[in-house]
Amino acid sequence: MNSVQRSGVRRPPSTAAVLRGSFLVAGAILMLVPVVWAALSSLKDQTELAARPPTVIPHHPSLDNYVEAFTSFNFLVYAKTA
Repeated sequence: MNSVQRSGVRRPPSTAAVLRGSFLVAGAILMLVPVVWAALSSLKDQTELAARPPTVIPHHPSLDNYVEAFTSFNFLVYAKTA
């Protein structure tokens, strides 16, 4: 009867289910950390990228890196062939 007993009261999840869910959430977070780091780093200028210790959140977010990427070479040609 799944997790519902005949009386209609739900039983608590098993230890295995809690552990499985915890590992899945932890794994998802570990997989997202590099993506978030790269996205936040793309908003930093060169001096902030080279700063030690590194900052997580950019002090002055800027889209200049994206503008330079699209204007310095024909980015759409490379994106279309990828």
